[in-house]
Amino acid sequence: MTTKPYMPVTVKKGEDLLNQTMELCYQNWWKIEQIYAIWAAKNDTHPKALFTLQQLYHAQDGYSQAALCEKLQFPKQTLSSILNKLEQDDLVTRQTHPKDRRNKLVKLTDKGLAEVRPVMERLHQAELEAYSELTIHERTQLLLLITKLSNALERSFLKTN
Repeated sequence: MTTKPYMPVTVKKGEDLLNQTMELCYQNWWKIEQIYAIWAAKNDTHPKALFTLQQLYHAQDGYSQAALCEKLQFPKQTLSSILNKLEQDDLVTRQTHPKDRRNKLVKLTDKGLAEVRPVMERLHQAELEAYSELTIHERTQLLLLITKLSNALERSFLKTN
């Protein structure tokens, strides 16, 4: 997959730099989503299920369903649908949370761990390879800027609703 950078080089006539920057950010956001969607499909899953499995893979003690929902920023119904499918496939189990009986504790099953481990190792390796193309300074800047933008969007959206 060859990619061309979505970077504003010059401002198009009749378009201001801020609008052009926003459009280029959208294009990159959608591109990253598409990259993960294609990768997930090649591994017989859906991106949201992939990210759910990724979090469960890294959580040895599992997650409460509420904490997993918050971590992934998924609506409750979305996560519940994903977990229903994963449970049907015997990849995860949901049990009453020992510390909060109103919540469920979600964990990978032995079968889930066995099936997910090689997928997560390949995913992690691919992400490491991609991120290693950035210098430490670029990675730091990327993180700072994404955090700043997400916080600004949150404040802006809260004001308008």
